[in-house]
Amino acid sequence: MAGVEFSNKEWEIEGRFAAAENLPGNPALHLTEAVDSPLYRAGAGLELNGVNGVGLSVRYNGAFGETVKQNAVSASLKVSF
Repeated sequence: MAGVEFSNKEWEIEGRFAAAENLPGNPALHLTEAVDSPLYRAGAGLELNGVNGVGLSVRYNGAFGETVKQNAVSASLKVSF
């Protein structure tokens, strides 16, 4: 599996804490998050089904951009009974 994601360069969220509603000034909470665009995603996997209901699978997923570098590997063992 491979893919490319394109997105806005920046997301903005503004909010307030309900518990701070009666405090003087009640400042807003302003969050900004930059998003890599383009963001490249890659994945690969292998599944082996053996005899007697035993199987093994291994998978890799990655994401790469200007500031993002994510790598993940997973494995599972399956036993049917």
